[in-house]
Order: sequence, then C-alpha cells, then structure tokens
Amino acid sequence: MSQKKVQLLNPLSGNINVAGVITASSFVGSGEGLTGVASTDNIQTATEATFLSGVKITGVTTASGGVVGNLTGNVTGNATGLSGTPNITVGSVAASSGTFSGNVSIGGTLTYQDVTNIDSVGIITAQKGIQVLANGLDVTGFSTFKTGVSVTGVVTATSFSGDVNAATFDTGVGGVVVTGVATATTFSGELVGAAVTTSSTGLQASDVDLAGLLREQVTVTAGKLSDNTNINLQNGMVHLFTTTETTTSTPNLRYNASTTLNSKMAIGEAISVTLITKAAAAAYSAQLTIDGSSVTENWTGGDAPSDGGSSGVDIHAYTIIKTADATFTVLATQTKTS
Repeated sequence: MSQKKVQLLNPLSGNINVAGVITASSFVGSGEGLTGVASTDNIQTATEATFLSGVKITGVTTASGGVVGNLTGNVTGNATGLSGTPNITVGSVAASSGTFSGNVSIGGTLTYQDVTNIDSVGIITAQKGIQVLANGLDVTGFSTFKTGVSVTGVVTATSFSGDVNAATFDTGVGGVVVTGVATATTFSGELVGAAVTTSSTGLQASDVDLAGLLREQVTVTAGKLSDNTNINLQNGMVHLFTTTETTTSTPNLRYNASTTLNSKMAIGEAISVTLITKAAAAAYSAQLTIDGSSVTENWTGGDAPSDGGSSGVDIHAYTIIKTADATFTVLATQTKTS
C-alpha cells in the first residue's frame, strides 16, 4: 500500500503555532522574530554571536576561548591571557596565594601578615615602629626609626651609633648583642647581662675588663665656682671652672635641678667628684652640701682648707659614700698645683 506525501509548494507567509517539539538540523534566517525562547537547554553557534543589550546568566558560564569586554559579577576559575590597561579593576581581592613577576603599585594602605622576605631598594618608613618577634632583626645597612623599635627577640649588630632608648637591654639571649663597638649619646632603660646591670640609680658591673682607652666627659664652665655652686652631676663627675676665683665657695652636689643625688644612689654606693678652679689665695672650699643639706667632710690631713694656691689650679676631690637615706660619709682632699 503506497503512502501519500504532502509537499508545500509555497512557503508559509504567516505564523506556525506548534504545541509540541520542532526538531531540525538547522534554522535559516535572522531569527529576529523569535519570541518565547526561555527554557532552551543549549544554544550552540559555530560563528560569533553578538548581544546588543547584554546577557543575564543565572547559572554557570564556561568560556574555553576567552572573554572580551567588561565582565561583572562573581568569577571563579583561572584567568589567563589578560591584556589591556588596567588589567583588572575590582573593589577588593581575596586570594589564598598570589605570584607577581613584575612591580606592584599600591596607592592606599597595604595590610599583610606573615611576610617571609621584604627586599627594598629604597627607604622603608615605619611611622608607628617595628615589632620584631622571636627570630630577631637582621639589618646590614643603616636604618632610621622615628618613633622607636620594639624588640622581643635578639638584635645583633657590629655597632650602634646615636641615641638608644629601650625598656630593657640584655647582653645575653632576648636583647641586644653587640660584637663590636656600641656608641651612643644617651642610654635610657636597663642594661641587663651576666656582668652589666642597671637599676634606677645607674649602671652596675660585677666584672668588667677595660683593655682600651677609657674617656670621661668633663664639664667646662666659663666662670667661677663661687658663681656656679650648684654642681649637676648629670653632666659629669669632673667640673672645670676657667675664671680665676676671688672668694670662698660652698659647692652643692646634686643630680640636676629637679632630681636629688640621694634618689640616684643606693645605700652602699659611692661616687667620686672632682672640682678644678683657677687658684687664688683667698679662694677655697672648706665646706660642701649635698642636695642643699650640710654634710660633715673628712679632710685628708685632718684640717679643712684655709686658703687657696697662689697660681695654677686648685683641685677639690670628694668621695661620697651613701650609708643611709640622705646620709653620706664624705672624704675630701684639696690639692694646690702652685
């Protein structure tokens, strides 16, 4: 039995409404009149497709050949072959790791943690200081810190130059190790070690060997001792007065104008003070005060001075021993060079 075939001799000029499925190997035409294409599982095209008003995708987009143009939204996977200026513009980047073979320029604030190495060919400025933890700080060049350095580990250096201010210095583990020369205009805080320690009263040493030149600062005053009787030992233990004396004087030993010598010395400690004046027969110092209070001098030879030298300089040397609070034993000597 033969089947009858229907052939459309003329294309339809109207619409075709199909309630089921239309399957075709290809569609020809612009497709500009297609509507209601909302649930298509796959759309494949062998040529480039252009979308004039954008594409909204709620699922996953996979592009094996790359993406050209602006891309917004959440992006996962690997991005390679990026080009253009700028390459990527985002609000924030969160990544577990990153590798940069070129330069990285940051205009804002860089916050980071656990950096292995920092290689800087310029100047690193730390406005709020640098905190160094267990492994220590290794500096081969010159570093300047404006607001200080907090170190909980070990700082090792062949030399220090300038002001050194810290809460604790330790010559052993956990502090400052100096293998060369340490030079500083001031030291503030505690020096703690096997041989060297400090307290609130100053530097203490249980066993110190000095093999080189030992120098001491001398305070030189362009005037007379009788006009400058307050001796501030903060400025040194040797004081030289370059103007010829004309009368007697009573030196007053103190640490400075606001701090007493008594507060800087512990019981059982001793200091030595030397006062050098340009000699005059009527100029000598037979008495001494400490922190403004009179003391009893024990003069070498048994008698207090009664005159000064006729020329040269006169030297008054004092050894002060603190025996109790604000109580001192004073050993005194006058030497005339005339």
